Amino acid sequence: MDIKRILWYGGVLFLLISVLWSGYEYQYNGDELIHAQNAYFLTTGMKPFGDYMSIYTPVFHWLIAPTILIWGKTLLTLHIMRVEMIGLFLIELLFSFALLTRLFGKRVAILFLGLILLDPFTTFAGMQIRPDTLMLTLFVAGLWAMTADRDMLAGLLFGLSALTAIKILPAMFPVCIVLLYKRKYTSIIAACMPWVIFIGYFASMGLVVPMVQQLTVDIKYLSDAVQNPTRFGFFYLPDNVYVYGVMGKPLTWWYVFLLPVLAIGGVFVRVKGRHHLLEIALVISMFLTFVGLLIPTTAFIQYYVPLSWFFCVFSAVLLIRIWDLLVSWLKPVALIGAICMYLLFVQSAFVANIARAQMTSVPMEQQLMTRWKQVPPTEPVFPNYLFRPAVYPIAVYQMGDVPPVIRQQFVKPEQELEAHHVKYILLDEPGLTTYDPSTQAYIRSRYQRVAGDRDLMIRNQ
Repeated sequence: MDIKRILWYGGVLFLLISVLWSGYEYQYNGDELIHAQNAYFLTTGMKPFGDYMSIYTPVFHWLIAPTILIWGKTLLTLHIMRVEMIGLFLIELLFSFALLTRLFGKRVAILFLGLILLDPFTTFAGMQIRPDTLMLTLFVAGLWAMTADRDMLAGLLFGLSALTAIKILPAMFPVCIVLLYKRKYTSIIAACMPWVIFIGYFASMGLVVPMVQQLTVDIKYLSDAVQNPTRFGFFYLPDNVYVYGVMGKPLTWWYVFLLPVLAIGGVFVRVKGRHHLLEIALVISMFLTFVGLLIPTTAFIQYYVPLSWFFCVFSAVLLIRIWDLLVSWLKPVALIGAICMYLLFVQSAFVANIARAQMTSVPMEQQLMTRWKQVPPTEPVFPNYLFRPAVYPIAVYQMGDVPPVIRQQFVKPEQELEAHHVKYILLDEPGLTTYDPSTQAYIRSRYQRVAGDRDLMIRNQ
């Protein structure tokens, strides 16, 4: 093996270790705990869309619920969930490699791995405990199955991907058009099967109407009610130590601006040459995914991860073409320049990943342990707390984030508090003031704060 391959594979391995370490150690996002809690609800027999409001289908929560049943309501469970997400990410990389090898050749597939591991958005959100991780893995696996002429498997994976999180639909739409054009009706039927089973399951419980309401209209209501929206482009701002690992404008910051430019160049490279129908579909999918980020009031960072995947695919296509041209003209200069540039980006990404890995969840885990000791496992908590029962369908800390049009769909919190004689409430003063005056009056008259704890309140009558 020559020095070029040693440096490349060594750099990819170096990056991969730092990416996985960052993905495992980085502090839990609030959404991750929400998804873990939704999985816990399922283990207690609660029904999504009925017993608790959810703007997510429970597909992902069904996947991780066995982890809670096996390992219990412990910190170890959260760590194992992170390991499972890392496993999904590695599976995504494997299917990506197999897919791109079929479409563009092994060199593009290898380069893609190096590019996706450099992407800070993927490192930040691509291994979190959230449906997006499963959604993208299933989508990429479906694309691979499509190239392998495994029609039913491809359709089933696409259907499950969209059912996990419908935000993948803009990327999936052109692919489905190709399936219809090629008369792959088996794939289309297989894609519909998970949805038929899913709708039938909730129809049997009389929950179709609230399911549709919460997965469509309520998502829009909640998005519009976000108090501090982050429009598309927010995460491209510099001085974001959480995303880029360091302050200022490191190479990883420049990298996210470079990727879309390279990807557009890769698109033009493929347009000029011979192409597969699926390649055209992927180009359209990339642009529709981008447009999809412009629509919501808030574009959270996990929304960028599928777009980064497309950017890395077509960036790899362009860079391989550029490499071939440079080697044919100035081989020694091209080789030295490429290696130096590559090592600079690897070093910057590695430093960022290690810095992020230092931002651990230890303080949060210590607080969880304290709370779990204070509140018995069978005692419900209002409005909600990880691995503890909940009695109110809108299980959010800041009710100010929930618009009145959604609140009106449910009874007043004080009715549930009284009916279940809830003993524990976890709300600081600012959080309490976001609830309706009647709810505040009920809580203040029947609960008192625990000394030395600004959040915990206990019932006194």
